[in-house]
Amino acid sequence: MTSQQAQAILFGLALGDALGWPTEFRKLSQILSTYGKDGIQEPPNPAVYTDDTQMTIALTEGLLDAGLDADIDTQMKAVGKRFIQWKNSPENNRAPGNTCMRGVGALENGLSWRESGVPHSKGCGSAMRVATIGYLYQHNEIKLREVAHNSGIITHGHPAAIAASVAGAYLVKLALDDVPPKKYLLRTLIFCDGISLEFDKALIKVETALKMDNEVAALDSL
Repeated sequence: MTSQQAQAILFGLALGDALGWPTEFRKLSQILSTYGKDGIQEPPNPAVYTDDTQMTIALTEGLLDAGLDADIDTQMKAVGKRFIQWKNSPENNRAPGNTCMRGVGALENGLSWRESGVPHSKGCGSAMRVATIGYLYQHNEIKLREVAHNSGIITHGHPAAIAASVAGAYLVKLALDDVPPKKYLLRTLIFCDGISLEFDKALIKVETALKMDNEVAALDSL
């Protein structure tokens, strides 16, 4: 692991976040009418990242506060403190997800981090913040799975959301390991096996979509 890789992950995440932000909540037809068939090509000015990057930074700082080798309870309590700071920050004005706000709010009101997550929420809010977990635990799959899983349940309690958190971190690890992208799907299915059947079925849909020539039809199939 190098500081250059760490910077690349965080800056890449923030830049991609800022690049995609103008299209958030917009339908494909609206995006095409605004940016054409090639889609958005340049970040807006100013290029402002969203709560996705903010929560990634909070999660990373929490893990560093606790120590990368600390027990999971110590780590998640530290992450929770950073999440509460994020929730109350004046910079938290970039359309934060309702589930994240509810989960962190429950944590702030005294509920344990193991119970604060919204039970039936399977949104992407827990998966969008795990990139650095894949970096920090690139060479320790057991710890990677543990940290990704538990960082997710702070806000999202649904098994599919938990599986997505684990998968997101694992995919970063695969990229750092120089695994060919064509192997990502099967490797992720195996790594996340047993967490959520619904998530497994979604990944199998991706496999089918990747074989389709029409990108719009592929998106519709998902």
